[in-house]
Amino acid sequence: MSAAETGRSDPSLAEEDGPARLATPGRVRGGERPRYGAGVSHRVLSVITAAAATVMLVFGVAGHSRISGPVILRFGRTTHGVHLDDLVVLACWLVAIAMCLRLWRRG
Repeated sequence: MSAAETGRSDPSLAEEDGPARLATPGRVRGGERPRYGAGVSHRVLSVITAAAATVMLVFGVAGHSRISGPVILRFGRTTHGVHLDDLVVLACWLVAIAMCLRLWRRG
């Protein structure tokens, strides 16, 4: 059958592909989905994300603001120490690193 007889604009598609297969979003010929960003490995993305999360951890812990909360662990007689918000920043960093480890194992 020619492309004009089947009503298809692409004659390279076989008849057995069927209209249901062509109507499925995100599908291409052969049943494979297109891979966006396929040139970057999961491990590279994991390292970049871990580095960014670590930079945010340093800025979050080293910073000083009015919303830092009370000092939980004091270093000496000054106000230097571990504040309540440092624990929140640390918890977020731990979640980010856990996701990076999962991404690292994936690829």
